[in-house]
Amino acid sequence: MIYKKTTVLGVGLLGGSLAGAFRKYGVSSEINGVSRADAAFRAKEKGLIDKAFNYPDLAEALHDADLIILALPIKKIIRMIPEVFSFAKPDSVITDVGSTKRDIMHKACEFKSRNVHFIGGHPMAGSEKTGFEAGSEDLFVGRSFAVVRSDTTPILKIDEYIKMVERIGSEPVLIDAESHDRIVAGISHLPHVISIALMDLIGRMNNVKPGYFSLGGPSFNEITRISGCSYSIWEDIFSSNKDILKEFIDDYINQLRDISDSIGKNKLKKYFTDSNSYRDEFLNSRGGQC
Repeated sequence: MIYKKTTVLGVGLLGGSLAGAFRKYGVSSEINGVSRADAAFRAKEKGLIDKAFNYPDLAEALHDADLIILALPIKKIIRMIPEVFSFAKPDSVITDVGSTKRDIMHKACEFKSRNVHFIGGHPMAGSEKTGFEAGSEDLFVGRSFAVVRSDTTPILKIDEYIKMVERIGSEPVLIDAESHDRIVAGISHLPHVISIALMDLIGRMNNVKPGYFSLGGPSFNEITRISGCSYSIWEDIFSSNKDILKEFIDDYINQLRDISDSIGKNKLKKYFTDSNSYRDEFLNSRGGQC
């Protein structure tokens, strides 16, 4: 075991999947969960966690925990950081699974004088669905896992964290918060914007003249799958990364205009050639899978 006791705040898709992965791959001897309503208690019934708590019992839930995971929406993570630091035992590690890192790391740095270590985490795995029932103990297998350390994090704690990431089947990627947020704006946040915009456009067209949905095939299904994502989660992600995301949206709009102007011209072929090449390069970097 890497950690003796782990407490997960937020037993949803990612929090529940991490608990299941920790159980399956022997990461932690004891795994506890904290949730609003009864999610943690249902997860306990399923055997994902050992003990279930509600937030009023946070101090008890965090008592003697070696690893504390904030598996919550970004704004809630930031709000919870001061309280979690106050209950965390000395030399323990607090981490998160937030999809952006700058605001979270900035808030955590306010408490760096305390003998508690914060490591930013972001598993590049998920689903358009929510709740631990939609998760899986193997959700992280073959996926990248961003690891963001602060300047004061001991190497030993980083090494333990990386060992945890590898044990659940993920590939750790050490990265700084600024670089992380720029990259995910392009490879995660922008695709969600594109999917939502396309689904909304075609949906409105179908309302005016039905037929679009009945002819929709695999390509339309694949590109709009993530448009079924939860607003309560993605509103936080978009707003916390809005400066960089807006840059990508503007660049993408310009790209679409250029492609539109290229239709019927030889320049369009170069877009296909280049995108085919980049796609092959991406798949090769992922071992032929994505």
